[in-house]
Amino acid sequence: MDGNIAGTVEAFTEMENAIEHKQLTATTHEVSLTVTEHHAEAKKRLTLAPYEPAEGDIELRRCRTCGAPAALADNTWDTEWGIIRSRTTGRRMAMLGPAMTDPVFQELEAELGSEVPAIVVEAERRFVRNGFFSVSEIRSEDEMREVLALRGLGDLKQLQMGRNGVALLLENAAMHLVVAGLAQGLYELAYGRESMVEWELAGDGTLKVAVTPWD
Repeated sequence: MDGNIAGTVEAFTEMENAIEHKQLTATTHEVSLTVTEHHAEAKKRLTLAPYEPAEGDIELRRCRTCGAPAALADNTWDTEWGIIRSRTTGRRMAMLGPAMTDPVFQELEAELGSEVPAIVVEAERRFVRNGFFSVSEIRSEDEMREVLALRGLGDLKQLQMGRNGVALLLENAAMHLVVAGLAQGLYELAYGRESMVEWELAGDGTLKVAVTPWD
């Protein structure tokens, strides 16, 4: 969030700034910005690559009043507190894009090693396995397709999921490591089995994920 604030201010002022964050109370934070220049080394890192999806064919149901995806009504929007919550799970929701996350994962991989992608996938698996998602939210391939599309994660073309594993094919994939961990976590949550996951992301944004049980 601090980065969003700093970036917004820089976009309006066209000046670089530094940010200081203080937590004043359990629910109140203070963010201060001062004009400065970014460190020269920092400017060379976290290169943002444009996300250029191909044309898809998913048509989401729309709200007749505002035209937004109708599934957004499954959330409650508390504008006074700036909080969005899922009606199904009660969990807090946030909207992030691949431009905010993928460069961070790539930079960590370059600095810390090739095990970073697997760590990201494992983190998402644990979130899902421990109840971050609910299996009741996804009862069919069509619902899974809508869930992924609504979150901007891609266009689900194939999904096979059963006790013996998961095979998933996603076009226009975004945040592919999160998707791989999501598929693995949902499988383990649904069937109570430990598993392993493999994924392959093609240059055109097509993602293949395979989840297989250990036992």
